[in-house]
Amino acid sequence: MIENADAPTAYEYSIGGADGAALRLFEDGSVAIEGTDGAYLGGVVAPWAYDAAGTPVKTWYEIKGSSLVQVVAHDADSYAYPIVADPWLGINLFSWITVDSYNSQPRVNLQPSPWGAAQWASVGGQVVMNTAGWDEAWNWNSTVRSGLSKDSQRQQFECHSLGSPFAGTWNLEKFRPNRTVHWSYGVAVHHCNWTTPNQY
Repeated sequence: MIENADAPTAYEYSIGGADGAALRLFEDGSVAIEGTDGAYLGGVVAPWAYDAAGTPVKTWYEIKGSSLVQVVAHDADSYAYPIVADPWLGINLFSWITVDSYNSQPRVNLQPSPWGAAQWASVGGQVVMNTAGWDEAWNWNSTVRSGLSKDSQRQQFECHSLGSPFAGTWNLEKFRPNRTVHWSYGVAVHHCNWTTPNQY
């Protein structure tokens, strides 16, 4: 909460450091928190700030060593105070993952968490969902892992994470054939639910 025009324009949050975590800033303003091995540990969505009248205030992140700095340029114009800027950090990309049966074969169901959905809204977040999201799903438990044993399910996951994130629950159905052409072919028709290896 920025109370008045005399308040600072930069706010620093210590995130990495002791455990060797590093921060990576994407072009859209979002930030990934990564371990020393490059593994995804969490992230911060692109910054926002609004004044008391609901007017957006220019803001951005900077990385300073192991700290994340949010700059809020409230000195660049006349604004109604107080100004609110609230960095949103999250970890789990899925709220829950279950396995049931569909067409007599396993189906893995994934519900993106509010954090995961917020992550997806950024370009960097789509990459995070497709990589770290798959790792999270794969490591959820042994039942989920055994249910994700077909290439088609990885292709369906990529389709959701890169092409159709707001379809609600992601259903990865084992009965669907492995794609021999990229899943994006005909995606406007099949919506990640193709019935043939190379058509819709």
